[in-house]
Amino acid sequence: MRPPLSLVLTPGQTQNIQGFGLLFCIVPYKIEALRAAKGYDADLICEKIANVEIEAVIPSKDNSRNPIPPDRAKYHWRNLVERLFSKFESR
Repeated sequence: MRPPLSLVLTPGQTQNIQGFGLLFCIVPYKIEALRAAKGYDADLICEKIANVEIEAVIPSKDNSRNPIPPDRAKYHWRNLVERLFSKFESR
């Protein structure tokens, strides 16, 4: 697994979609897949990802009309990032 190419930090109460625009401007032609949490399951985000032929590894929100399960093996790697942030929070 390669390290993240970029990171955008937003306040904890900010919706995930708020940081997506800046992040996506930085990396769209450098990645093959975007691994993200359910908060990124939005039409705007999925359309932008699809337009540049990036694989979306995003679980569908619970209220999604057309849920699409992500590739479980690829989504597993996202967990490593989550655990890294947990270590930062605990210090």
